[in-house]
Amino acid sequence: MVLAYLEGRSGTYAKTAQLFRVGEASVSRWLHKKRAGESLMPPKRPGRKRKVDLEWLRQHVAANEDARLVDRIAAWRAQSGDRVSIGAMWNALRAIGITHKKRLR
Repeated sequence: MVLAYLEGRSGTYAKTAQLFRVGEASVSRWLHKKRAGESLMPPKRPGRKRKVDLEWLRQHVAANEDARLVDRIAAWRAQSGDRVSIGAMWNALRAIGITHKKRLR
């Protein structure tokens, strides 16, 4: 939007930055990237590789629907030898679409 405005009108970086409430350096950087043909999307941030294999976890959930987090952690450690925290297992379950809600009895 900022670049479309700047290209459609003859304005200064300062006026454009003030209008959109961004820094002049940002306007300059975005315009430079666009002219160079680079992507304007922010770069993907690096992160740690997940310790829990999601395919294994899907199979474990299918076979043990009512298992608790600590049970899944113990099963993962027995299968892989890796220790994971409760938070790591919770995030892995969330990644495959499993919520805290258990089935109705």
